[in-house]
Amino acid sequence: MTERPVTVEVGTNFLVGEDTHAAEKVCLDILNNKFKKGQIPELWDGHAAERIVEVLVDKVNGEFVNGE
Repeated sequence: MTERPVTVEVGTNFLVGEDTHAAEKVCLDILNNKFKKGQIPELWDGHAAERIVEVLVDKVNGEFVNGE
C-alpha cells in the first residue's frame, strides 16, 4: 500500500513492501538500466510545496490577526 498509488501505476515508483529480495531486485534492475519508463502523473505540476507554504503562511497570519 502507498499513499501515492498513481506513481506506481505510471512507473515513477515501485512497490515492494517488506520483501527485501524484491527491493534488491528492483534496485539492481535500476542500477543496470532495466526499468520501465515513468511518466509525470496527471495533475502534477511541481508546485505542491509552494501551495503548502502559502496555506501555512495564511494560517499563521490569520492566527496573529485573529488572536487565536
